Amino acid sequence: MWWHKSPGVFAIPAVFFLLSLVLFFTKFFPMDSISFLIWNARGLNDRGRRDSLRKIVDACKPSLVCIQETKLAVISARDIISLLGREFQEFVYLAAQGTRGGILVAWRQGIITSDQHRVHRHSVSIRLKIEDEL
Repeated sequence: MWWHKSPGVFAIPAVFFLLSLVLFFTKFFPMDSISFLIWNARGLNDRGRRDSLRKIVDACKPSLVCIQETKLAVISARDIISLLGREFQEFVYLAAQGTRGGILVAWRQGIITSDQHRVHRHSVSIRLKIEDEL
């Protein structure tokens, strides 16, 4: 592995994945058609952090949300509606291991679609497609 084992073991692969995703999209799609929210939440168990995330999503209206360090073992559709809003019905997550890690990737319905995803030990891979209507 190219990262070292430490309390932040999940952060480096997640950041690499998220940066790769942004670079791919910015190369092939104009930035005025889609937007990203990428955030190291440092845990979404706290109500204040959940509320902060929702305010940012409502203000920025991102097409794709990538959150690392969720520290959540399970993320339900109800959690997504609470955290991000009803427009984000499609999502993939990597469960936290105890109080460490956790990745959430969600996308706005009608803008981005996915036909394939895979949850790895320390990362999430998703094949995304921009809807033709943009």
